[in-house]
Amino acid sequence: PGPKSLPIIGTLYKYLPFIGEYSFTNLYESGKKKLKCFGPLVREEIIPNVNVIWIYRPEDIAEIFKAESGLHPERRSHLALLKYRKDRPNIYNTGGLLPTNGSEWWRLRKE
Repeated sequence: PGPKSLPIIGTLYKYLPFIGEYSFTNLYESGKKKLKCFGPLVREEIIPNVNVIWIYRPEDIAEIFKAESGLHPERRSHLALLKYRKDRPNIYNTGGLLPTNGSEWWRLRKE
């Protein structure tokens, strides 16, 4: 469930000043409205063919992360930082908590 998406403009019209019911400048209030209207899991097409999923319950977020990547995170967004740190073993002894993944991330996280 989620706000009605229109062809070409998606749900962007719902964020326009004066006529829209949501606001990009106050996403907290917009989120509360969506939660009340649609429930704890909301699908929205702000731009056509690009889905945004709003997840409001922490236990749902945890379940999604576990289903997506297992017990430990598997991120691809910090590979440059990981390479930078691994190429400088005289300065860094690990890849660091942010760019490291899997069981190595868990080992660092526990320390």
